[in-house]
Amino acid sequence: TVLDVGHAPGSLQAPLVAMGRYILISENDRLNSTRLRILDTQPKEERPTPVGEARIDGQTREAAVVRGKQLFVPAGDERIAAFTVSEGDPQKVLNAVAAFQSPKPQGGRMFLATGPDDQFWMASSSLRKFKLMTDRIAPDKESMSLGVSSQPVQTIGNSLFVGRRALFSRAVFFTSVDREKMTGQWQAVTGGRILECTGPSPPDGSIVC
Repeated sequence: TVLDVGHAPGSLQAPLVAMGRYILISENDRLNSTRLRILDTQPKEERPTPVGEARIDGQTREAAVVRGKQLFVPAGDERIAAFTVSEGDPQKVLNAVAAFQSPKPQGGRMFLATGPDDQFWMASSSLRKFKLMTDRIAPDKESMSLGVSSQPVQTIGNSLFVGRRALFSRAVFFTSVDREKMTGQWQAVTGGRILECTGPSPPDGSIVC
């Protein structure tokens, strides 16, 4: 099935997100804001139909994340918009909960990861932890400076795996972080230039760089 949603060329930069029977489309239809559109894919025999929309500040380029009925949408200038998704009332599928913007936002890519107890993490110029409250997004006092995020955050158990680049280097720093304590556990560096090498050492001719 092909559905024309009437978007302008180049306005869809963030991936579509499946939310149960719904699909989220993030459309950058204005310079400083994004139109969030919801399509209902049920019944399967019919074409998806629009059932709701909302508008948030900033443009979206990275994927929104869903956990249960919670939806978190990252936007430019380190903004986050939080919603609840309801299947009960087709006129109120998206319900705005709260929004947050970093006090000193920086450009660059931005990724979100969700966790238990209404917690989630944002990786952009820094790695920060948040908790979604009834009507606000509460940032944790602990954070880690990243530089520039390079890839989506991966979660295994209590660890977050974060890819980042320093402003002065092309190398990617791959870091394991304890998501509760917000402390680094180990780090590996890939893609950097070789700084120095030793000469071949006898007897096997090995070189250390």
